Amino acid sequence: MRLNPGPWEWDLKRLAASSVIAGRENGFGDSVNRKLANVVGKYYGRAIERLSQTAFLDCGITVEVDKVLEVFEQASKRAGKNARKAGRKARESTQEHTMVKLTKVVNNRRQIRNNSPPACTSE
Repeated sequence: MRLNPGPWEWDLKRLAASSVIAGRENGFGDSVNRKLANVVGKYYGRAIERLSQTAFLDCGITVEVDKVLEVFEQASKRAGKNARKAGRKARESTQEHTMVKLTKVVNNRRQIRNNSPPACTSE
């Protein structure tokens, strides 16, 4: 089966819709959700423009979290607190953090940790 990619606008619409859904889940009103969708669209456009001028192998995606946090914080203190917490968690979820968590160094070589439960013995 061959999949035909859709227009890029569909991705942007899905992204904007996702931001509105997230806003509604956080109890934001329509005006805040509209603003959030506009901010997401604006930064999507900036990212696409930046990527269009970058060599393929040099592409790295960054998110301007502070700008997104501003919108959440303007909506409510609770939403800002939740967004900051999610941002901290995302910053801690790096490849390096995962490597340290899932591996250990033995005889100067990195090995995957054995986190399987201990064997059960029945007597």
